[in-house]
Amino acid sequence: MSRYLNFLILVSLTAALSGCSEASNCSADSQCFQGEFCSDGTCTLGVRVDVGNNAVGTNNANVDAGNTSGSNNSTPDLGRDLDANTTPDLGDDGSTPDAGLEACVVDRITSECVADPYEPNNTWIDGERISGMMSGCTTTTTFKPLDITLDATKCAREEEDWYYIDFFPCVNNDIELIWTVEFAEQCADTLFLFDSLSFDCDTEAACTSTAGGAEIRIQIPKTGQRQSQLSYVALKTAMTGFQSDYTIRIQVRQR
Repeated sequence: MSRYLNFLILVSLTAALSGCSEASNCSADSQCFQGEFCSDGTCTLGVRVDVGNNAVGTNNANVDAGNTSGSNNSTPDLGRDLDANTTPDLGDDGSTPDAGLEACVVDRITSECVADPYEPNNTWIDGERISGMMSGCTTTTTFKPLDITLDATKCAREEEDWYYIDFFPCVNNDIELIWTVEFAEQCADTLFLFDSLSFDCDTEAACTSTAGGAEIRIQIPKTGQRQSQLSYVALKTAMTGFQSDYTIRIQVRQR
C-alpha cells in the first residue's frame, strides 16, 4: 500500500513540474506560459510592467517622456519651445516691445547707475530745493521770474525723485508755474508718473504727457495777501527697472 502511495506522489510531482516551461525563444508574451513574460527572447517568470514603450519584447525601465517610438528621450516635454526668447515681452499684444520700453527698462539687480548729486531725494521730506532764491512777487511791486533746469538721473533702484520750490503769489496778477521733465531716451509714458503733491493734478493743476517727457502747469490766481507757498513734484516709477537720464525744468512767470 505504501509503495502504491509513493508511486502516486511521484507521478503528481512529475505532472506539476511539467507545467513549468523551459527557457525557450520567444518574440511575444503570448508565446510564454501564464505568469511569464518574454524578455530578451526568453520566457521569464514575472509580470511585465508597462512603462510606456511600444516596442515588443522589451521591458525598458526608463520613465516615459511622451515618446511614441521604441526609444525614450530623457528630456521631458515641458510644453514650450526651449529655444524661445527668455526675455519678457513687454508688448501688450505679444508684438515687438515699444522702443521706449526697451530703451528705459534695465535689470535693477545688475544695473550700474551713478546717482545724481540731488540724492537722496526719494521722499518729499528729502526733496531737492531747486532754487534758494524766492520767486514770484517778493514784494507788492516786484516780480521775480524763475527759469532753472537741472540734469538728473533716475536709477532703476530708486522709486521716486522729489523736487520743490517756494514762491510768493502776487496781489495784483496771476502767475503760472510750469514743471517739465524730459528724458534722454524716448521713454514710454507708461513707465513713469510725473506727479504734483502741493496742487492736485485732477483739480488744481494740468498734468500731461509730452513726447519723451511730461509737464505740470499750475495756475496761481492773485491773492489779497502775500504768503509764501510750496510746490512739490515727484518723478515716480510705474514699472520695475525704469532708468534714464533726464532734465527737470521749473518756470515761474507772470500772466
